[in-house]
Amino acid sequence: SNHALISFVEVTDACRDMGHLNSTCPLAEVWVTTLTGAGGAIAGEQSLSELAEAQEAASVVQASLTAAKARPRARYTDTFRYSNGEEPFFFRNGGRAPRTVVETYGATVSFNQDLCWYLDSTFCSHFHELKKLADPSTTLLIGRILIWLPWSIFVAAILWQFVLVWRRARRVPRAERVLHIFEDLATWSMLLTTLRLVGVLAPPIFYGTIFLPCWECYDFEGAAAHEIGHVLGLSHPDRAPPVTSGLPGQNLLHQQLP
Repeated sequence: SNHALISFVEVTDACRDMGHLNSTCPLAEVWVTTLTGAGGAIAGEQSLSELAEAQEAASVVQASLTAAKARPRARYTDTFRYSNGEEPFFFRNGGRAPRTVVETYGATVSFNQDLCWYLDSTFCSHFHELKKLADPSTTLLIGRILIWLPWSIFVAAILWQFVLVWRRARRVPRAERVLHIFEDLATWSMLLTTLRLVGVLAPPIFYGTIFLPCWECYDFEGAAAHEIGHVLGLSHPDRAPPVTSGLPGQNLLHQQLP
Protein backbone atom coordinates (compact mmCIF):
# COMPACT_ATOMS: atom_id res chain seq x y z
CA SER A 1 0.00 0.00 0.00
CA ASN A 2 1.05 3.61 -0.43
CA HIS A 3 2.81 5.53 2.29
CA ALA A 4 0.66 7.86 4.35
CA LEU A 5 2.48 10.90 2.95
CA ILE A 6 3.77 9.59 -0.38
CA SER A 7 1.66 8.39 -3.28
CA PHE A 8 3.03 5.62 -5.52
CA VAL A 9 1.42 4.81 -8.84
CA GLU A 10 2.02 1.51 -10.67
CA VAL A 11 2.81 2.31 -14.31
CA THR A 12 4.09 -1.06 -15.56
CA ASP A 13 1.06 -1.75 -17.75
CA ALA A 14 1.06 1.80 -19.10
CA CYS A 15 4.77 1.54 -19.97
CA ARG A 16 4.14 -1.82 -21.65
CA ASP A 17 1.38 -0.26 -23.78
CA MET A 18 3.82 2.50 -24.78
CA GLY A 19 6.44 -0.05 -25.81
CA HIS A 20 8.89 1.11 -23.13
CA LEU A 21 8.92 -1.67 -20.55
CA ASN A 22 12.25 -0.50 -19.14
CA SER A 23 13.75 2.47 -17.33
CA THR A 24 13.40 4.66 -20.45
CA CYS A 25 9.63 4.79 -19.92
CA PRO A 26 8.78 8.49 -19.45
CA LEU A 27 6.14 7.60 -16.84
CA ALA A 28 8.54 5.71 -14.55
CA GLU A 29 10.27 7.96 -12.06
CA VAL A 30 11.56 4.98 -10.10
CA TRP A 31 12.20 1.83 -12.12
CA VAL A 32 12.43 -1.36 -10.04
CA THR A 33 14.25 -4.28 -11.64
CA THR A 34 16.58 -7.18 -10.92
CA LEU A 35 20.21 -6.53 -10.12
CA THR A 36 21.68 -8.73 -12.84
CA GLY A 37 22.47 -6.54 -15.81
CA ALA A 38 20.87 -3.51 -14.13
CA GLY A 39 22.01 -0.54 -12.16
CA GLY A 40 23.98 1.24 -14.89
CA ALA A 41 23.09 4.49 -16.55
CA ILE A 42 20.83 4.18 -19.57
CA ALA A 43 22.33 5.16 -22.91
CA GLY A 44 21.55 8.76 -23.74
CA GLU A 45 20.98 9.77 -20.11
CA GLN A 46 23.36 12.24 -18.53
CA SER A 47 24.15 10.98 -15.03
CA LEU A 48 26.64 12.66 -12.73
CA SER A 49 29.76 10.52 -12.42
CA GLU A 50 30.46 11.72 -8.88
CA LEU A 51 26.97 10.77 -7.78
CA ALA A 52 27.19 7.40 -9.50
CA GLU A 53 30.51 6.54 -7.87
CA ALA A 54 29.20 7.53 -4.46
CA GLN A 55 26.08 5.46 -5.07
CA GLU A 56 28.18 2.40 -5.90
CA ALA A 57 29.79 2.69 -2.48
CA ALA A 58 26.38 3.07 -0.85
CA SER A 59 25.01 -0.26 -2.10
CA VAL A 60 23.69 -2.71 0.46
CA VAL A 61 26.50 -5.26 0.70
CA GLN A 62 26.92 -8.39 2.76
CA ALA A 63 29.79 -10.87 2.38
CA SER A 64 30.86 -9.09 -0.82
CA LEU A 65 27.47 -9.84 -2.37
CA THR A 66 25.31 -6.90 -3.39
CA ALA A 67 21.72 -7.32 -2.27
CA ALA A 68 20.33 -4.10 -3.70
CA LYS A 69 21.55 -1.06 -5.55
CA ALA A 70 20.12 2.34 -6.44
CA ARG A 71 21.34 4.35 -9.41
CA PRO A 72 19.82 7.85 -9.48
CA ARG A 73 19.49 9.85 -12.67
CA ALA A 74 20.45 13.39 -11.82
CA ARG A 75 21.23 16.69 -13.48
CA TYR A 76 22.38 20.15 -12.57
CA THR A 77 19.61 22.74 -12.46
CA ASP A 78 19.08 26.29 -11.26
CA THR A 79 15.27 26.14 -11.52
CA PHE A 80 14.66 23.60 -8.74
CA ARG A 81 11.72 24.13 -6.41
CA TYR A 82 11.26 22.56 -2.99
CA SER A 83 7.95 20.96 -2.06
CA ASN A 84 6.98 24.18 -0.24
CA GLY A 85 7.50 26.20 -3.41
CA GLU A 86 10.76 27.82 -2.33
CA GLU A 87 13.79 27.90 -4.62
CA PRO A 88 17.42 27.38 -3.54
CA PHE A 89 19.37 30.62 -3.63
CA PHE A 90 22.37 32.46 -2.32
CA PHE A 91 23.00 36.13 -1.73
CA ARG A 92 25.10 37.97 -4.28
CA ASN A 93 25.67 41.70 -4.60
CA GLY A 94 23.05 42.37 -1.98
CA GLY A 95 20.36 40.29 -3.70
CA ARG A 96 19.19 36.71 -4.12
CA ALA A 97 20.57 34.66 -6.98
CA PRO A 98 19.49 31.13 -8.05
CA ARG A 99 21.74 28.42 -6.64
CA THR A 100 22.68 25.53 -8.93
CA VAL A 101 21.90 22.18 -7.31
CA VAL A 102 21.77 18.53 -8.31
CA GLU A 103 18.23 17.42 -9.06
CA THR A 104 17.32 13.72 -8.94
CA TYR A 105 14.61 13.25 -11.56
CA GLY A 106 14.53 9.46 -11.69
CA ALA A 107 16.25 6.31 -10.53
CA THR A 108 16.70 2.61 -11.13
CA VAL A 109 16.48 0.45 -8.01
CA SER A 110 17.74 -3.10 -8.50
CA PHE A 111 17.33 -6.13 -6.24
CA ASN A 112 19.34 -9.33 -6.34
CA GLN A 113 16.91 -12.06 -7.32
CA ASP A 114 19.40 -14.78 -6.34
CA LEU A 115 18.91 -13.89 -2.67
CA CYS A 116 15.88 -14.73 -0.56
CA TRP A 117 13.66 -11.85 0.58
CA TYR A 118 10.78 -11.56 2.99
CA LEU A 119 8.03 -9.01 2.40
CA ASP A 120 6.35 -8.64 5.79
CA SER A 121 8.77 -6.48 7.77
CA THR A 122 6.41 -6.00 10.71
CA PHE A 123 5.85 -9.73 11.21
CA CYS A 124 9.52 -10.71 10.83
CA SER A 125 10.70 -7.88 13.09
CA HIS A 126 9.54 -9.91 16.09
CA PHE A 127 12.01 -12.64 15.21
CA HIS A 128 14.83 -10.11 14.90
CA GLU A 129 13.98 -8.77 18.34
CA LEU A 130 14.94 -12.20 19.68
CA LYS A 131 18.50 -11.61 18.47
CA LYS A 132 18.86 -8.94 21.15
CA LEU A 133 18.28 -11.46 23.94
CA ALA A 134 21.59 -13.24 23.37
CA ASP A 135 24.17 -14.01 20.73
CA PRO A 136 22.32 -14.53 17.39
CA SER A 137 23.78 -18.02 16.91
CA THR A 138 22.73 -19.00 20.43
CA THR A 139 19.26 -17.58 19.90
CA LEU A 140 18.98 -19.47 16.61
CA LEU A 141 19.96 -22.71 18.36
CA ILE A 142 17.33 -22.13 21.07
CA GLY A 143 14.72 -21.40 18.41
CA ARG A 144 15.54 -24.63 16.59
CA ILE A 145 15.31 -26.60 19.83
CA LEU A 146 11.91 -25.07 20.64
CA ILE A 147 10.63 -25.99 17.18
CA TRP A 148 12.11 -29.46 16.70
CA LEU A 149 11.84 -30.79 20.26
CA PRO A 150 7.99 -30.88 20.22
CA TRP A 151 8.16 -32.32 16.71
CA SER A 152 10.41 -35.12 17.95
CA ILE A 153 8.03 -35.86 20.81
CA PHE A 154 5.03 -36.10 18.49
CA VAL A 155 6.93 -38.33 16.05
CA ALA A 156 8.08 -40.58 18.89
CA ALA A 157 4.51 -40.79 20.23
CA ILE A 158 3.11 -41.86 16.85
CA LEU A 159 5.88 -44.41 16.28
CA TRP A 160 5.37 -45.86 19.76
CA GLN A 161 1.63 -46.12 19.11
CA PHE A 162 2.31 -48.08 15.93
CA VAL A 163 4.72 -50.31 17.83
CA LEU A 164 1.96 -51.12 20.31
CA VAL A 165 -0.46 -51.85 17.48
CA TRP A 166 2.06 -54.23 15.90
CA ARG A 167 2.74 -55.99 19.21
CA ARG A 168 -0.96 -56.66 19.70
CA ALA A 169 -1.30 -57.80 16.09
CA ARG A 170 1.42 -60.43 16.55
CA ARG A 171 -0.75 -62.21 19.13
CA VAL A 172 -3.36 -63.16 16.54
CA PRO A 173 -2.99 -65.60 13.63
CA ARG A 174 -1.04 -64.28 10.61
CA ALA A 175 -4.11 -64.38 8.36
CA GLU A 176 -6.02 -62.06 10.70
CA ARG A 177 -3.25 -59.54 11.42
CA VAL A 178 -4.12 -56.99 8.75
CA LEU A 179 -7.75 -56.91 9.80
CA HIS A 180 -6.73 -56.69 13.44
CA ILE A 181 -4.41 -53.74 12.71
CA PHE A 182 -7.21 -51.81 10.99
CA GLU A 183 -9.61 -52.59 13.80
CA ASP A 184 -7.03 -51.37 16.32
CA LEU A 185 -6.45 -48.16 14.36
CA ALA A 186 -10.20 -47.56 14.25
CA THR A 187 -10.20 -47.30 18.04
CA TRP A 188 -7.81 -44.35 18.04
CA SER A 189 -9.24 -41.03 19.15
CA MET A 190 -9.79 -38.77 16.13
CA LEU A 191 -9.00 -35.69 18.19
CA LEU A 192 -5.72 -37.03 19.58
CA THR A 193 -4.69 -38.40 16.20
CA THR A 194 -5.36 -35.05 14.58
CA LEU A 195 -3.32 -33.27 17.23
CA ARG A 196 -0.44 -35.69 16.71
CA LEU A 197 -0.51 -35.17 12.94
CA VAL A 198 -0.57 -31.39 13.38
CA GLY A 199 2.36 -31.72 15.78
CA VAL A 200 4.28 -33.66 13.13
CA LEU A 201 3.45 -31.48 10.10
CA ALA A 202 3.32 -27.97 11.58
CA PRO A 203 6.92 -27.57 12.88
CA PRO A 204 8.67 -28.33 9.53
CA ILE A 205 6.27 -26.02 7.68
CA PHE A 206 6.73 -23.25 10.26
CA TYR A 207 10.50 -23.68 10.27
CA GLY A 208 10.94 -23.72 6.49
CA THR A 209 8.41 -21.11 5.41
CA ILE A 210 8.30 -18.67 8.34
CA PHE A 211 11.15 -18.97 10.82
CA LEU A 212 14.12 -19.39 8.46
CA PRO A 213 13.03 -16.76 5.88
CA CYS A 214 12.46 -14.19 8.63
CA TRP A 215 15.75 -15.09 10.28
CA GLU A 216 18.10 -15.42 7.32
CA CYS A 217 16.57 -13.58 4.35
CA TYR A 218 16.72 -9.92 3.43
CA ASP A 219 14.05 -7.41 4.42
CA PHE A 220 12.65 -6.22 1.07
CA GLU A 221 10.77 -3.27 2.56
CA GLY A 222 13.81 -2.17 4.58
CA ALA A 223 16.16 -2.53 1.60
CA ALA A 224 13.76 -0.57 -0.62
CA ALA A 225 13.54 2.26 1.91
CA HIS A 226 17.34 2.18 2.27
CA GLU A 227 17.92 2.50 -1.48
CA ILE A 228 15.26 5.17 -1.94
CA GLY A 229 17.13 7.12 0.74
CA HIS A 230 20.23 6.92 -1.45
CA VAL A 231 18.17 8.05 -4.44
CA LEU A 232 17.19 11.14 -2.44
CA GLY A 233 20.86 11.79 -1.65
CA LEU A 234 21.25 10.37 1.84
CA SER A 235 24.35 8.41 2.74
CA HIS A 236 24.74 5.88 5.58
CA PRO A 237 24.07 7.26 9.10
CA ASP A 238 27.25 5.69 10.47
CA ARG A 239 29.27 7.70 7.97
CA ALA A 240 27.95 11.03 9.21
CA PRO A 241 30.53 13.25 10.95
CA PRO A 242 30.10 14.14 14.63
CA VAL A 243 27.46 16.79 15.24
CA THR A 244 30.00 19.03 16.94
CA SER A 245 32.42 19.03 14.03
CA GLY A 246 30.36 18.19 10.98
CA LEU A 247 29.01 20.72 8.54
CA PRO A 248 25.47 20.56 7.13
CA GLY A 249 25.27 18.37 4.06
CA GLN A 250 28.28 16.18 4.81
CA ASN A 251 26.15 13.06 5.08
CA LEU A 252 24.86 13.46 1.54
CA LEU A 253 26.06 11.47 -1.43
CA HIS A 254 26.48 14.76 -3.20
CA GLN A 255 26.71 17.93 -1.13
CA GLN A 256 25.00 19.97 -3.84
CA LEU A 257 21.80 17.94 -3.53
CA PRO A 258 19.09 20.29 -2.17
